[in-house]
Amino acid sequence: MSEPGRVRLAVLAGLLLGASACATVPPAPAAPADRASTLEASRVLASISGADLVESVAPDPVGGGWYISSVASGQVYRLTPGGQISPWRAASMGTSAFGLAIDVPRRLVWAAWSRVDQTPGEGGFIGLVGYDLESGAIRRRIALPDTAARVGDIAIAPDGRLFASDPINGALFTLAPDAEALSVLVPAGTLRSPQGIAVDHANQRLYVADYSRGIVMVPLDGSSVRPLSSGSAMELRGVDGLLLHRGHLIAIQNGTATHRIVRFILSADGTAITSRTLLEQAHGAWDEPTNGYIVGDTLTYVGNSQWRRFGPGGRPTGNPAPELTQLRALALD
Repeated sequence: MSEPGRVRLAVLAGLLLGASACATVPPAPAAPADRASTLEASRVLASISGADLVESVAPDPVGGGWYISSVASGQVYRLTPGGQISPWRAASMGTSAFGLAIDVPRRLVWAAWSRVDQTPGEGGFIGLVGYDLESGAIRRRIALPDTAARVGDIAIAPDGRLFASDPINGALFTLAPDAEALSVLVPAGTLRSPQGIAVDHANQRLYVADYSRGIVMVPLDGSSVRPLSSGSAMELRGVDGLLLHRGHLIAIQNGTATHRIVRFILSADGTAITSRTLLEQAHGAWDEPTNGYIVGDTLTYVGNSQWRRFGPGGRPTGNPAPELTQLRALALD
């Protein structure tokens, strides 16, 4: 979820959890060196219309192409390899589509559904839905544990265990492959505004982007959540998308004064960041880059979600008018 959406959610979180829940919502400052440099390394994979305020993408392992989640249109779309986009079968749930994840062994596409200012209409379902990869039929429908909960980003482990972040209440949920209900992994109020989730299955832990605090480690054995340590000069706040690639973290930072995509190099035991490599920064075509998906050594991500161009109910503000959404591909090797 991009910065404008997080600011509104943080205001609500302050009402729900107290002012301390959103004490550092403003964007984290960029270092002077970052402000002065531009690095454009990605290419346009597709320019799409009709899917407004795109939040996430995930690959289609059956027919090729991509699944795309739309906040303002309240739909999951499928983009074909030839560039054609259309609503994906039974995907709409009457709310906004956020995180996407693919479970190939179980033939499922998971989508997170929630509600924000830009969500069209009233009511609708809030929770997680698993769609059949081939038919698009709903096979799993998992409501959140209480009416105040929300869901944003999701990630899946190789064993099929699903993880979801609640950016309003500061909680994390988990769903076992055959479970009928979500379990609380991290209680509400532990985090401030959790966003992207990277699963380190080998070491049984998660890396979670806590937007206004930095990146935290969440052990899956029930141990305490703790910050991922780093050098004092490294800014870890403002991360939206977070992924693991070849043992290191790929972070999409849209809450820093200068937006960027960074590789954070992890220590041998994975408990600290030892250095960073700038992969892309201040791209001229960006307008709130959000989430992405890594296939092989390529990151495909949403280059211009354009949160600021959509108002209540998902209607364009007209100032400025929305542009075509760009999916961009960035080589990580």
